[in-house]
Amino acid sequence: MRSSPAGSRPRSEAAAEALRRAARAIEQRADEIAQRVADDAQGEVRELPDDPQTHEELRSGARMHLLDFLRTLQRGEPLEAIRPAPEAIAAARGLARSGRSLEPVLRACHFGHHAFLDAWNRELAAQPLPAEVLAETLRSAQELTFRWLDVLVRRLSDEHEQAQAAAVGSAQATRVATVRAILEGDATDADAVSRAIGYELRRTHLGLVVWSRAPSSRPRALAELNDLADAIAASVDAPKALKVPVGGGLLWAWAASDGPLDVERVSDAVGRRRPESVSVAVGEPQPGLDGFRDSHREASEAARVALLAAGRVGAVVRYRDVELISLVSGDLERARRFVGRQLGPLAGGTQEHARLRDTLRAYLEEHGSRSAAAHRLAVHPNTVSNRVAACTELLGRDVLRAGSDLALALRLADVLGSAVLEPGA
Repeated sequence: MRSSPAGSRPRSEAAAEALRRAARAIEQRADEIAQRVADDAQGEVRELPDDPQTHEELRSGARMHLLDFLRTLQRGEPLEAIRPAPEAIAAARGLARSGRSLEPVLRACHFGHHAFLDAWNRELAAQPLPAEVLAETLRSAQELTFRWLDVLVRRLSDEHEQAQAAAVGSAQATRVATVRAILEGDATDADAVSRAIGYELRRTHLGLVVWSRAPSSRPRALAELNDLADAIAASVDAPKALKVPVGGGLLWAWAASDGPLDVERVSDAVGRRRPESVSVAVGEPQPGLDGFRDSHREASEAARVALLAAGRVGAVVRYRDVELISLVSGDLERARRFVGRQLGPLAGGTQEHARLRDTLRAYLEEHGSRSAAAHRLAVHPNTVSNRVAACTELLGRDVLRAGSDLALALRLADVLGSAVLEPGA
């Protein structure tokens, strides 16, 4: 045998020769050992079908694994060069495509491992070896067999993971294409589309847009968005959410129910489960295929406002709360000109400008009550009076008679900030 890393092969020539003799003897018993592995695995692993074809696949795979291991060992080649048997690879891929775990195949591998170790012990014990040589040979045989099992498990796990990713990718691609067709109005048969995407469209839908400001390449980034969407669905007593990753840390999702959807519970769910830097936009509950589209469009509009607002609207943005802002900010340049005309010198971007706007907005929303505005802002009523007087002077008009346009401009400035204000003014 060629030399190899310490601890993996016997160091003495006597032990190496004993290992070679045992390997040759075990090779002659390959059919018997493989039969035992198939019998034990099929008898103990409940997930494996109890039929002749499965038994033959188990027997054939075990025999190939054993022979590959023994021959690789005798040639002195690295165990990492061994490929799993085609039967084992096919089983791993089949489990992945059907959405099942690899556990049945791995348990079958462990039965093979025990059978191989038993064969080593029996063949080595049959040789007239000094005690120290026998101990060294048994230790090496065990270490080599454990290394072989580790290589086999890793290879099969890789095959399962790759097949699972391909299956998920294919199903996900179909789901994304179908959802886009629904949103574009190209899919109108609710029953057929429901079957295609695994989501019942003849229900009331809550559209969600979930996104992260963290790098989308961060580990678990997409998983966090998916988990949050499912938590929101659970909070409104809906089944698991329909989720469509759009890319770049952005997820579209829907929760559906046969009964009413209590949107007020969404904020609590997000507060408990939301990872840092993740935000959620929520449409209004609406029924059927049209409701699926409309609630999504509302959530998308709420997300657009949230991104323009740069954090001013909180982690959860409900369309109902920003509907007016959404309507008047569709053309952002026109919205900016509107704010500039209404607020004039108050449209500046300094902290003092912001303080004056906040006070004026509170004063108008409290119907000209300086005490109510002062309570809301946690300042003295005289402070409110002084700031409102300053706003009146800057605007050159009676603020209480300015009408709804001034109130809307103040609301736009409050929510959208620098998106509609004069930079550096």
